[in-house]
Amino acid sequence: MLVTGTQVNYYHVCATKLWLFSHGITMERESDLVEMGRLVHEASFRGKRKDVMVDGRISIDFVGAGGNGGIVLHEVKSSASFRRAAEMQLLYYMYYMRRVKGVDVRKGVLHFMSSREVEELEPTEEGERQVEETLAGIERLVALPVPPAPVRRRSCARCSYRDLCWS
Repeated sequence: MLVTGTQVNYYHVCATKLWLFSHGITMERESDLVEMGRLVHEASFRGKRKDVMVDGRISIDFVGAGGNGGIVLHEVKSSASFRRAAEMQLLYYMYYMRRVKGVDVRKGVLHFMSSREVEELEPTEEGERQVEETLAGIERLVALPVPPAPVRRRSCARCSYRDLCWS
């Protein structure tokens, strides 16, 4: 199964959202919050090569030099609201680049713009194990014939899929 970074992120946010997105039901174009995130992304880190697309699966926000020939992957998020989802998305990018593409990734850096917080992640065996568990979980969820029942969370109020889940 071809897995995107967005699917990894959604897996750690909401199973229903992941299933709907993976079956071609995209609501992000309607979302003001998604548009705000896009604008923050465009305005951030001017002069960097942005949106490095790899195999049509992942879009790395930007890539930097990691010293000794390695690279550093950077992921920009508007806020730290879904920190674990952002961490897993970046761990997936590092995993994919190392395991599939054979690239020497030294670390990943998350930039949370609203809090100006920066978090560095190192590639580890534990991180790779978590990514593999996530990939297996995504495959199981996407294979379901119908979406899993939604679970009401505080974040539902701001989700672009809320009308599909709660109408």
